[in-house]
Amino acid sequence: MPLKNLERRMTWPCINKLDTMSKLLEIQMTMDSELRNRLDRYPTVPKLIDMVFKSGTTLEAAVCVQLGWSTYWVNLVLRYQGSRWICDFADLG
Repeated sequence: MPLKNLERRMTWPCINKLDTMSKLLEIQMTMDSELRNRLDRYPTVPKLIDMVFKSGTTLEAAVCVQLGWSTYWVNLVLRYQGSRWICDFADLG
């Protein structure tokens, strides 16, 4: 998804983290064709989503996703701003 489409859904620090991760992953995939095949072939499947309301305007989530044979964890903090939930923090690992 183009970064421009994320402006209404994420803060700029989160967008910058995703952009950096995307660039690093792209570099890695140019050197590792097996990784490229695995990431291109299989969809990202959420396996577990655990959310906790910290307040009326803050929601924290831990998401376990599976990509091929690999499992990744994502931590998110969403804040209610205006009339929508905005991702204010994203930690991908």
